[in-house]
Amino acid sequence: MAQQENRRGRESIIAGKESAAYTVILFHGYTGSPGDFGDLPEILATSLNARVVVPLLPGHGTFVEDLLPLDFNTFLRAAENETARIAQTGHPFAIGGHSFGAYLAMLTTAQYKPSAFFTSVIPYRLLFPYSSFVGRSISRTKTLWTKHLPKDEQEARSGDFFYPQMPGKALSLVYDGNRRIEEIVGSITCPALAIHALHDTLAHWQSAPLSLARIPHSRKETLIIENGRHSIFASGDDKQKVFSTISNFLERSFASKSYDA
Repeated sequence: MAQQENRRGRESIIAGKESAAYTVILFHGYTGSPGDFGDLPEILATSLNARVVVPLLPGHGTFVEDLLPLDFNTFLRAAENETARIAQTGHPFAIGGHSFGAYLAMLTTAQYKPSAFFTSVIPYRLLFPYSSFVGRSISRTKTLWTKHLPKDEQEARSGDFFYPQMPGKALSLVYDGNRRIEEIVGSITCPALAIHALHDTLAHWQSAPLSLARIPHSRKETLIIENGRHSIFASGDDKQKVFSTISNFLERSFASKSYDA
């Protein structure tokens, strides 16, 4: 088992003052790290006067083999515990999630009722061959498989901790996540934003609008970036557009919540 050098993302990331007006909690992806979000935590801390918390999910930051015994409930319980702690303060807060973390964001949103939530590159509708029975079957036959990341994406993520391999059960977690959000999506009662990349190699860009389709709230926004990849916060010409879209969306949501109160 080879461990990467100590890099950003092997521990939870916290940006902003404890006395900030708002809190934003972000959940990273499976086999990713808090570094998945690039400079977003610091940007939101400054632009929103927010305290931004990106907890390290269980099994991450060490060896990829540490993920093998962990199931969906392990990650969800960790996300619920972090969100409950923030919700109990009584201050306005928002939730965000990237890739697999998008499922955690949606599930905790339904339970804890934040001012808003957003997702990025949720794998709601997988591309071929991952969407096929054969693809799913093959993935389960291997304990670990190597990620095939484009060269520019590898370079962009070189400063952050992440696993270059993926457990074979990863697709099972995605299908479990899809089933779970279908059960709760009707109880999400806040503004929603979904961002996706047109050329993501894992999931179709329609995952963004489709994952929000049954949310009853009138404010559902999507952003599809033309040249993005799965690591939309670390690479791509549209990175700054992603940052500003999230910041503006949360600013409007917090302001609307304060007005309603």
